[in-house]
Amino acid sequence: QNLFEQLPLPTFKQEFLADFVTFSGQYFTEWDPAIHVCDAFDPPKEWRRFGMHDYGYAEPFCYLQIALSPDGVAYVYRERYESRRLDTEQAVSIALDCAGDVPDYIVAGMDLWHTSGKGAKGQASAETYQQVWRKEKPQEILLTHPFRTALRPADTDRLNGWRRVREWLKPYPAADGLRSTASLQVMRDRCPTLV
Repeated sequence: QNLFEQLPLPTFKQEFLADFVTFSGQYFTEWDPAIHVCDAFDPPKEWRRFGMHDYGYAEPFCYLQIALSPDGVAYVYRERYESRRLDTEQAVSIALDCAGDVPDYIVAGMDLWHTSGKGAKGQASAETYQQVWRKEKPQEILLTHPFRTALRPADTDRLNGWRRVREWLKPYPAADGLRSTASLQVMRDRCPTLV
């Protein structure tokens, strides 16, 4: 009991319960699938939705979508990881995944706005995305309607960002009083790569 109260919970779980949920190099040691992973469900239409994008080509690009419940719990319910996809293909994939379930806006890393050769003819990848979403590129015939959402640069303050993630991961007692939960939940069957 004394060690349970003195040690960080992940350390206690590993040393005394043989529960090795963390791995070498895991940055957010607060992550615990028993607390942060939930069963999949369709978030109600009235919940706000936000997208998150991390650019990649040789390494996978990542798109995640979150629905925010009225009580402030963020549910990650959509993911896409793909490698070797051109900017136009990435933009089409995101728009098709989100058809009928459009996020209020999508936050992306600042590298999406760089013009250092990523985009066609030197334009930024963000510009290519927005052209595809507005259907300004006729070759994107897969999109039957414009994809209407805003694309915003992410805040680049990593230290505060990491602190915010830790706050979202912080456990608190669930309503049933028997288990712990957290303000960030990932749907297991819909986001296996993120889990």
